[in-house]
Amino acid sequence: MSGQPRVTIVPINEEEHAKVLFEWRKSPEISRFMYTRDPIVWDSHIAWIRSLPQNQSRKDCVILLDGVPAGTVNLTEIDNTHRRCSFGMYVALPLARVQGVGAAAEVLVLELAFDDLKMHKVSCEVFASNPAPVAMHQRMGFKIEGTFRDHVFDDGDWIDVVRMSVLENEWASKAAMMRGLLSRLIG
Repeated sequence: MSGQPRVTIVPINEEEHAKVLFEWRKSPEISRFMYTRDPIVWDSHIAWIRSLPQNQSRKDCVILLDGVPAGTVNLTEIDNTHRRCSFGMYVALPLARVQGVGAAAEVLVLELAFDDLKMHKVSCEVFASNPAPVAMHQRMGFKIEGTFRDHVFDDGDWIDVVRMSVLENEWASKAAMMRGLLSRLIG
C-alpha cells in the first residue's frame, strides 16, 4: 500500500460495521475490559448505532487496518464549554494488537480531539488489571490522575480503575514524535 496510511479511523456505519461490532462487543476477550456487563442483544445494538449520528456528545469510529475493521475508538462526554471529553478504544484483532495499531489509532483520535474539536483535556479510564494500555497512554503524554478503588465488580472480584488524562499542551509536545514513530502506519 504505497503512500496510503495503513491505519485509519472512520465513523461507525451501520451497513458496514454493525455485524462485526456486535461480535466484538459480545466477545469475552473484549467485554472483560468494558463497564457494560449486561448481555448485548442485536436490537439494542442496532438502536445504539442508529443513535450515534445525532449524538453531538460523542464521536464513535472504527479502526481500519489496511481497510479491514480492527477495533473501535471513541470520544464521549464531549463538553465544548469546558473543552474536555473522554476517550476509549479497543483493538479487537489479535494480530493488530502487536503491530502498533492501538497506538496509531490513539494518535488519530487525539488529533481529532485536539486539532479538530479543539479540546483542552482528554480523559480515559483503564482497568488496573490491564496495565499495557496504561503504559501506552503514558507514552502519549497521559498522566495518572488517580485510582478508583474497587470500582468495578466482575465475576466475584473488585477491580480498580486508573483515571488518566492528557492536556492539549502535553499532547502538543508529544504529537510530532508519536506521529513520526508511527509513520509506517498512519502516513
